[in-house]
Amino acid sequence: MNLNIKNIILIMGGLILSGCGAAKSDIDSLKATTKLAPNNRGNLIPGKEQTINLSYNLDGNLGEACEVTATENITSTGACICDVSGECSVAITPDSTGDASLAYIVTGGGLTADVAVVEAPVKKVVPFVFKMNVASGTEYTLGLTDGFKYDFTIDWGDGSDIVSVTSFDDDDRSYTYGSSGVMTVTISGLVEKLNVPSNITEVVDLGRVGWTSLNSMFSGCMKLTSVAGGDTSSVKDMSNVFALTSFSTPMVVDAGTWDTSRVETMEGLFNASQKATLLNSAHFNTSNVTNMSSMFKMAYNVEPETGAWDTSKVTDMSEMFKGARSADPDTSNWNTSKVKNFAGMFMYTFGSFFSGDPDVSKWDTSSANNMKEMFFGATNANPDVSNWNTSNVTDMSYMFTNASNADPDISNWDVSKVTTFSHMFSYSNLSNRDFTQWHTSSAEDMSFMFSYSPATDLNLSSFDVSNVSTMVHMFSNTSLDLDLSSWNFSSVTDMRDFFTAGDLSKANYDKLLVRLEETVTTSDVELGVGTTQYTSGGDAAAAVSVLETLNWAITDGGPI
Repeated sequence: MNLNIKNIILIMGGLILSGCGAAKSDIDSLKATTKLAPNNRGNLIPGKEQTINLSYNLDGNLGEACEVTATENITSTGACICDVSGECSVAITPDSTGDASLAYIVTGGGLTADVAVVEAPVKKVVPFVFKMNVASGTEYTLGLTDGFKYDFTIDWGDGSDIVSVTSFDDDDRSYTYGSSGVMTVTISGLVEKLNVPSNITEVVDLGRVGWTSLNSMFSGCMKLTSVAGGDTSSVKDMSNVFALTSFSTPMVVDAGTWDTSRVETMEGLFNASQKATLLNSAHFNTSNVTNMSSMFKMAYNVEPETGAWDTSKVTDMSEMFKGARSADPDTSNWNTSKVKNFAGMFMYTFGSFFSGDPDVSKWDTSSANNMKEMFFGATNANPDVSNWNTSNVTDMSYMFTNASNADPDISNWDVSKVTTFSHMFSYSNLSNRDFTQWHTSSAEDMSFMFSYSPATDLNLSSFDVSNVSTMVHMFSNTSLDLDLSSWNFSSVTDMRDFFTAGDLSKANYDKLLVRLEETVTTSDVELGVGTTQYTSGGDAAAAVSVLETLNWAITDGGPI
């Protein structure tokens, strides 16, 4: 293999090397004595210019400049640059298949990093081949994006001349067919990102063409039936790849060849792809993924194999499995220590036709701030959440709503930052759980919190409701008879249908009225307790008179 040495100074361990035309053994020596830097690009293809990022260590300083000191199996290199964020990169053109090596130095903050070597495999191009159903006289355009590299040929599949495309706005990215039918389109070369025409019907081979982004590649392609093959080793963005596909047409995606080790976002990967089937997802390397929100949302048939997934960098899992009715993901060993957003994660996932129940017992939820609708409508789920750290959560609204089998042990939860508990246990299977350790001083909304839950005896005496403004339907349609004489209602503005089933006793209603009169500062409030009556001629009746002077509208059974 050829070795090109740039006319620069190479600094390593105090020894200064310079020259042009050094022997191949020089870079081999560097490989032998230097720990290889991470290859942030994946597989390269020969004869095409591709950009690779260069890692470095400058004791926390940002890289300001970089220089390539030696190359192997690389025909040419562009300028080595470091941008304002400190990310350094260089454009290289690999010569042939095999391994390409590059030695470089980075400087910044008055420091010079040790010489680093990055090595990447170079593999032959495998064309991207797909079929689409075309109409005569209709123009079809490949969606290319500014900022990505393009250097490829297109065979439109109808016997016309093969054309070349070298930029995102190249005129040859569009073509008008002279006849109708199913055409097999073949793209060969470098294509970092592409959005296919919506009339695509089959991906014969996703190919090895230097993909770096698959963002929205097949989004809205409702006639797509199958996807196979593909070298995705350089892909960082897999967001919305199959979003809004497969509404009525079944689609099978075989991901058996996919390398996802460099992917950073899988947001919406199969979002609303209702009849999609995903094959071979067990091997997915998700160690660099930070966003999995809506990944399988409303993907009714997808059954991802998730047991071995590395989720240690994920910060957003919101609506990840929402409505994924066939999904029964193994999440038992997931590392969720960085996840901030769990909103709607399992919403409607475990419906009446399926028996799934996620194992989340070992999850680290210490970073979470949003658990809204997390198990909403997950009718078969009864998660063990007893050891969860909820100290940073601010929203628990609708968390277990309609999770009719869920009876969560939440006795040790830290809810001190939660501002909304609206509908949290509504229509759940909540039993007589212990709430005595709950500190609710941040709460502002407790509307429908326990409505339609089967609990019959809850000790809520420790609740601090001094900042709660709405308690609409908080205990409606329950069998609860609660002594709320310790509550501070000073901020309440709405208590419509607070109790509705008539299970509130006269004694506890008397205490509630007295406590309201003692603590309220608000006027024009509606209070409803169904048909429960209060004691006439006593403190409760006096309290009613005071509340009426504040223009409170009270619905009850009247005095007795």
